[in-house]
Amino acid sequence: MLKGGLKKIASYPRFTILVVIATFIIFWAAWTTGPLEKFPTQSFFRLTKTIKIKICEGKKRKKKKSNICIESSFVMTASGFVVANGESEGSYILTAAHVCESLDDLKNIKIDPLQKIFKKPKVSLVSEEFKGIDIRGAEHTLKIVHTTDTDTDDLCLMYGDSIEEEPLPIADTAAPNGEKVYNMSAPTGYSFKNMVPIFEGYYSGLNPEGWAIFTIPVIGGSSGSPILDKRGEVVGMIVMRLVRFHHVALSPQRAAMATFVKTGLRKHKTPGCLCSKSKEE
Repeated sequence: MLKGGLKKIASYPRFTILVVIATFIIFWAAWTTGPLEKFPTQSFFRLTKTIKIKICEGKKRKKKKSNICIESSFVMTASGFVVANGESEGSYILTAAHVCESLDDLKNIKIDPLQKIFKKPKVSLVSEEFKGIDIRGAEHTLKIVHTTDTDTDDLCLMYGDSIEEEPLPIADTAAPNGEKVYNMSAPTGYSFKNMVPIFEGYYSGLNPEGWAIFTIPVIGGSSGSPILDKRGEVVGMIVMRLVRFHHVALSPQRAAMATFVKTGLRKHKTPGCLCSKSKEE
């Protein structure tokens, strides 16, 4: 009796439609909640900035015509990712503006107090060089195309004429609160050939200053790293962290990132031209 009843129920068109709808809902739920299975590591770049500085005696010497000066250099690491390809060659990489701004770095240079050469040391920038290392370990020269101020959106667009990687798409909409996200970065420069550290966290909304908040671990070298949703689209980029809790990352809002990239590409009209740095109006 039960068997015959089931056959009768299953014969109804409405029952078949409900089964199809239920199956669709199950697959849709699995797709929307599932993890990002294939990470686009080929679009990630570990960035290095080599800064050459000159340290001179700021106080003029009475008996000597010239002051004592020495030159030194140091290297900083950061992260970046491809956001667009050039019209004929090369690609554009997005990172944080404070990575590109070397003058701010000079303020943080500390002279060894035991070094008695200088009474009033004066530090100046001699040169700066940017390199991008891809997932295969190849090194590419980068030039700054466009930046914002570090206290606004903290964004910098760079160009490398030898880079031909697939760009990461910026999402059309912001991530919903509580959505799981993923991050590729080189914390403390820790990224090698065929290896990029991958982290995960959650989008938590905006803070009062308008920065997007993600619960992702952050340390020096993470700046400029992309934050991706489950579709592999960019919903943020790490530029700051909480000082007392390194598992909270701050990012410019997605819309500001998309607008900035479009503006930078428009300003850099000739792909082969390695333009100088300019501030966003």
